[in-house]
Amino acid sequence: MKSHKQFGAGVSVGGATGLLTLNAEINLDPAEALVIGLGAGTGYGTFGLGWKHNYEANYFSPYTKVSYSKWFNSSTSSGSAADSDILKRIFSDNELRSGKFDADFIVGGAGVEYNQLEGDLAGVNIYGEVMMMAELRKSTFIPSGAIGVIYYY
Repeated sequence: MKSHKQFGAGVSVGGATGLLTLNAEINLDPAEALVIGLGAGTGYGTFGLGWKHNYEANYFSPYTKVSYSKWFNSSTSSGSAADSDILKRIFSDNELRSGKFDADFIVGGAGVEYNQLEGDLAGVNIYGEVMMMAELRKSTFIPSGAIGVIYYY
């Protein structure tokens, strides 16, 4: 499928780019893809850029991913980002209440995806992944996970 459909767009919940993320994937070949994400949560915004390697199979396909992710304040109301478990592991309550924060992550992860190869829903991809997020300035490691869906064009 990925040799015929090079572009995918979708959404995910959780993971390296926040609570809710809009994702795009550009398949350079069936095994290699560029991944871009724009996400958000309560009081913060995120973006991410990464590389994904698929171990191609038919319907179920495992993959690994490495990426960079940036989380930053996106709200004028102080303290609204304190609902994020990931941000609470990096910043103090005072830092989150001040509303002036940003975090840079290097992320490594692995996942499995289901590819619908035929029928009316051909091109749909449902996935789940686990990852380790390493915050660069504070040397903090945070495990995370995500689920999502992408449609390939």
